[in-house]
Amino acid sequence: MVVQQKYTRKTPVSDEPGSGTLAIDIRGLTVRYNNVLALEHVTFSVSQQEIVGIIGPNGSGKSSLMKCIMGLVKPRKGEVLVLGQPNTEQRKRIGYIPQLEDVEWDFPVTVGDVALMGRYARRGLFRRPTRDDRQAAEAALQRLGMYEFKNRLIGELSGGQRRRVLLARALANGPSVLLMDEPMAGLDARAQHRLLDIMDELRDEGTTIVLSTHDLSCVSTCAAKVACLNQRLIAFGEPTEVLTEKVLNQTFGTHLLLVHLDGQAYAYQHHVHPSSATIEPPDSQPEEQQFP
Repeated sequence: MVVQQKYTRKTPVSDEPGSGTLAIDIRGLTVRYNNVLALEHVTFSVSQQEIVGIIGPNGSGKSSLMKCIMGLVKPRKGEVLVLGQPNTEQRKRIGYIPQLEDVEWDFPVTVGDVALMGRYARRGLFRRPTRDDRQAAEAALQRLGMYEFKNRLIGELSGGQRRRVLLARALANGPSVLLMDEPMAGLDARAQHRLLDIMDELRDEGTTIVLSTHDLSCVSTCAAKVACLNQRLIAFGEPTEVLTEKVLNQTFGTHLLLVHLDGQAYAYQHHVHPSSATIEPPDSQPEEQQFP
């Protein structure tokens, strides 16, 4: 059983600027890797200064969707607009935090070097960093509480510290849109709360945030909208509208039992035997998630 975590968050802000330009506009997105379908006709939009969570099981296409928004993966069909323009023309305005498993941590670079890499989109890969570049990278490290580690090798850090350095790298370039792939994975409760606070601050400063996660309690409390994804878009809307037993069952392709207690909803995932509708015996330790 997963340890329950309960967040107390302020109400998310989703005010759309008067210009009406969407931060992200995804239109009929279909992605295949050779003959393997990753996404099928996915359509939804994200307003500026909004936090949107993407949930779904492993292999549901969450990472593929992130890479399509970045312009790193070319879709078979459909398009992605970022701030009203094709995403490939807006890469300088997009920050990206990959999963920890996607990073080569044995590479001999310091924390300061990694943060400075966030300025490459602005100055180019082969130009020497300027004083402004270094100041921006150091300011990002200070904000994340990692400045004192700037001369330490990245491979010597803990998982939570590495996550903060990757966030500092993304923030060093001052992105208008920030994509976060499983940012809560491997973080303890204190680190998760600090990351949620930073997300609130960034949103209030005008940054649009899209994060993929398995943590239902996170998206239910920090996100204005939730996209439930399993290759196709199962549902999209406010957490209270889409985090229902029916939608979650369709999204995760398995039976989820919702139990309401003290104003909270607890989602239990269990398996159904082919010959009966009874749940697994008590020693199977079903997976549990919590959300308001």
